[in-house]
Amino acid sequence: MKEKLENTRGLFKGKQRKELQEEISGLVSQIDSMKKQLTNIVHDYGYKNVKEFLTVYVSSETAYKNYQKALSEWKNSSNGKRKQESVREKLAYHVKNVKERENSKKQMHSRSRKRGAR
Repeated sequence: MKEKLENTRGLFKGKQRKELQEEISGLVSQIDSMKKQLTNIVHDYGYKNVKEFLTVYVSSETAYKNYQKALSEWKNSSNGKRKQESVREKLAYHVKNVKERENSKKQMHSRSRKRGAR
């Protein structure tokens, strides 16, 4: 807004300059009130000032980043790494198990029939 005000030159731009100046003063007062509200919010959560809050925030943020890094390293290691099976592999595994069970049942039935017939 200040750049717009500086670039507004000319004899007939007085009205536009006045409007821009009013907008700038309104924004400055809005920023000041927001800063006061920010301080009050920090006080409500038990911090003395915004600087104290920011130091705690930055330290917790670095601790979280370190945790995420350690977690990703653990997942990539052999202990934490699990092989992801696709749906097709799971289906093939189950189909194979079912066929084996059916084959074993057929063999058991045929044996029992032979023994009963003797």
